[in-house]
Amino acid sequence: MRIFVSYTTRDKYINLTRLRDVFSVMSQFGLVYIDLLHNDSQDRQRRVENELALSSTVVFLKTPAVSKSVWFMKETKLAVQQQKKCLEIDIDNTMKWADTLKHIQLSMVSDLQPTSG
Repeated sequence: MRIFVSYTTRDKYINLTRLRDVFSVMSQFGLVYIDLLHNDSQDRQRRVENELALSSTVVFLKTPAVSKSVWFMKETKLAVQQQKKCLEIDIDNTMKWADTLKHIQLSMVSDLQPTSG
């Protein structure tokens, strides 16, 4: 399974370190693409669109600023148009980060099957 992670770093809930943590948790469920971690392309926008198109599932990390992110909104629209399986995970500062990661893992377990191997 290919998993595309959509997020914004506009409100500081999500940063490089936290995205690495998210990658670690989600990797047990398939091949994970996170733009900030994996996009080394010359045409970064096209790469994002291609990775989303190749994915079977899109996980939306919803923080308070996602409505201000043009790319988050574009990825949402593309995921719906392409009929991707979508999983929304609300992230805010009411939980400790370790608890948030556990919440992400539990959400993944309840909605997706881990890959064997």
